[in-house]
Amino acid sequence: MMGEAQRRSTFIDGSLYRTNLPTRVRRQIDEDGTLSVHIAMSLRQEAGEEAMTQEEIAATIEREAVSVLLRLRAASCDAAGFGRIAIQKSIDIPSWEARNWPDEYERLGVRVSAEVSVL
Repeated sequence: MMGEAQRRSTFIDGSLYRTNLPTRVRRQIDEDGTLSVHIAMSLRQEAGEEAMTQEEIAATIEREAVSVLLRLRAASCDAAGFGRIAIQKSIDIPSWEARNWPDEYERLGVRVSAEVSVL
């Protein structure tokens, strides 16, 4: 979810896929306070039979990414970097401290959207 995948392989429903181009990831905190991640990626099927459509693969990625973000949040871990985004929205240090990010982070909702193209 950090957008650093260059050439990686993964198994999806028994088929081997490889990321074709760098994965593009946009993380933001929406106006309603939801932690939002948009993932855009291209995959190339390397082996196996195509059993899932692009939409099904995208839905699987969305579910798994939400699960990962919720587990990270439950562990009070901000590995996805939402805290840095929240810092940028604060005018100065006192406003950042008044925000109480650790408590706010635990209450925010999570939304993930994925855009997948299989070549």
